[in-house]
Amino acid sequence: MNKRAFTVCFDLFIPSLASFTLTRIPKMKNLITVVCATAIIALAGCDSSSTPPPRVDTPPPPPPPSATILVLQASPDAPILNVSFDADLKPPAGSPLLDMDYKSGTPSFTLVTGPSENPDGVYEFQVDADLPDGTTATVIGPLDMTFVENTVYTIVTAGNYAGIAPVVFEQTLAKTGASARLRIMHVAPLQGPVDVYVTAPDADLTLEAPLGTIDFAEALDPLEFAPGDYQLRITTAGNSADVLLDTGTTTLSDLDDLIVAVVENTTSYGGTPLSLVVLDGNDTFEVLDAASTGDVRVVHASAEAGTIDVLADDVELFTDLTYTDVTAFVAMAPATYDVTVTPADMPATELIQADLDVVAGESYSLIALTNEVTVPAIDPAVDPFIFLVTNDDRRSVATDAKLRFIHGAPTANTDVDGNQEGVDVYLTAVGADITMEDAELEAFAFATNTGFGGMVPGTYDVTVTADGDATVIIVPATTITINAAGIYTIVMRDPDPAVANDTVGFIMMDDFTAP
Repeated sequence: MNKRAFTVCFDLFIPSLASFTLTRIPKMKNLITVVCATAIIALAGCDSSSTPPPRVDTPPPPPPPSATILVLQASPDAPILNVSFDADLKPPAGSPLLDMDYKSGTPSFTLVTGPSENPDGVYEFQVDADLPDGTTATVIGPLDMTFVENTVYTIVTAGNYAGIAPVVFEQTLAKTGASARLRIMHVAPLQGPVDVYVTAPDADLTLEAPLGTIDFAEALDPLEFAPGDYQLRITTAGNSADVLLDTGTTTLSDLDDLIVAVVENTTSYGGTPLSLVVLDGNDTFEVLDAASTGDVRVVHASAEAGTIDVLADDVELFTDLTYTDVTAFVAMAPATYDVTVTPADMPATELIQADLDVVAGESYSLIALTNEVTVPAIDPAVDPFIFLVTNDDRRSVATDAKLRFIHGAPTANTDVDGNQEGVDVYLTAVGADITMEDAELEAFAFATNTGFGGMVPGTYDVTVTADGDATVIIVPATTITINAAGIYTIVMRDPDPAVANDTVGFIMMDDFTAP
């Protein structure tokens, strides 16, 4: 069982110092005496007005020849990856070569290519993946890579996880003149050949020629542009009408020297299939299609609210939701919305009001709850119903079953002494005696969310007890099966008032209910 998976959330190298050598000096008492005496005699014979010899500074040695390296993690379903160059060059803690998630890149760094430290410029490249059971697996290498001085190498961990491999792109170190330089590469494994256009803003693509056509693991030669406004568009090869990504107007400056990687868009269901990851030598950032939206859904987890409608800026978003309903995601343009919950067909009666900031490429679950427990800074007498808003990470990971718990049952939040201490949640082998097990979550409080944790795929029992007492069962063992690459959410809920003798239970979401 992976006991490190959950943390409750409330919504490269470093150059060494200059070396020096300490040499043991033999006993030289008499010599020291003679030197000192001689020095005294010499000083006695010196004119006090003598000018000391001019100081001569020894210039530092030139830096050794080196290559410049950038690394990009572009495998869309890979777990966290860790990159190294040679066993004796393991990155230090905190290095951007460690804990590389999808779409993360490193700042540029150098590797010495000679003459004494590494005369042939060969390094042993290796990539290890973090697995959900706490172990690691080597997924690339070790393999020899040769680097040449004054050359820039962009190393991409590319392809789906099952076939992950390094793709290396080379270019000269310096760009020419006062221009912007772009190196555009295709590392989206599910996408076929594409045409690349960089034009004046709003140019008609039917009148433009693409800069080139590239397939997966290919790149255009470095391109230089005069500073100014441009529009970058990626289309299906040979079909300028099928735009897969449109950046809108973007400004290039003479300081820009950019690696532009075309990758799979894993941010939302409704967006374009591609996005860009840009490395500028210092930072890494993602560029989404200019028309990208955010995705929003609602979970009705308030037993006392009855049938509800949900409105955004007084426009109906969802209607006639009953207890335990989970809506589909809907696309919403980036903006701040006034979101309200009302009884069905009673728009003037607000049960919940909240401002929701929707960001392009983000997904949100709005979980309607009954606030019978004092949530920090929220008074149940003033706000008897609340929204718990969660950010939903919807990227599948080939090795992990992604699972999260959300506590939405205000009547199940007390310990054995009646204190508001939350509950304990056990995730165990089927049929296990929980009194012999450690809780996966302890004192798990109402209106909190674990976020997604990577779990070992398999079949488990989920049991909820009072905090600190495994014999006080709140939710009896519920058997679940979670699969690799799956995404799963469990919301603990209050009894359904429409169901006789109902007890505290679960709302099962995401891949638990996928067809």
